[in-house]
Amino acid sequence: SLPHPAAAMLSSRLLPRLAPSASLGRSASLGRSLSRSLSRSLSTYLILGPPGGGKGTVSSKILASHPSFTHLSTGDRMWSSFPHMRPMATITADTLDWYGFDEFGGSVHDVIGTRCDPYTANTLSGAQYHNCCHSNLSRTLAERTGRPIHAVEADVHDVLNVFMCTGFTADTQQYFMKSSPVRPGDYIEFFAEIDLLGALSACPGGDCSAEHSSDVAACHPLKIEIYQPTNDALAQANWQSPPRNGYDRTHGLS
Repeated sequence: SLPHPAAAMLSSRLLPRLAPSASLGRSASLGRSLSRSLSRSLSTYLILGPPGGGKGTVSSKILASHPSFTHLSTGDRMWSSFPHMRPMATITADTLDWYGFDEFGGSVHDVIGTRCDPYTANTLSGAQYHNCCHSNLSRTLAERTGRPIHAVEADVHDVLNVFMCTGFTADTQQYFMKSSPVRPGDYIEFFAEIDLLGALSACPGGDCSAEHSSDVAACHPLKIEIYQPTNDALAQANWQSPPRNGYDRTHGLS
């Protein structure tokens, strides 16, 4: 269980389980799950990177081909930004895949916006609140790396808002957030394509039905499990870790 507000570190490889789990009622092995996921037509990408890393340029190209891109689910692959530009992780399972988009245009696991942060809270209300998701993630990264908080803060950039239910209204195209359909036992599963360092924050805004950037909203603990696959499972999926992008980075200069 994670305390409220909470942040937990995911280190080394984030890898899915290999065999059925009695606690979660899992039924597919990693080999079958990964093969099925990677064999799908992957048309949604999450581009992550620091400010100025080229995320906007890459995203605009993707959006030109996939204008409905807002949320992720089973089979979707997350990519890094320039200069490495390679797959980072693939979603191999999602118990909320059934939800799709509701009548209001809402769906779960969005990449629409960013995370709540103390700078916006201060701009709007003058508050000095330190348990926003941005602060939770920054503290965790500083503790994990041993670097000063001000040095690591810029490394907390784009996020995947797991389990949050968000969307845009059909009439005015305004962003909204609503109660999530997630229930105890639901999960989203990632297969790490490369070594990853990640952090998780239980958002202090909840579903924004009360207050945001405060301790008023009810938050719930989130559990993380990390698994190491067998070589047989990886061979069955015909998987190899993707290399960094092959561009020589000279940009026309000798």
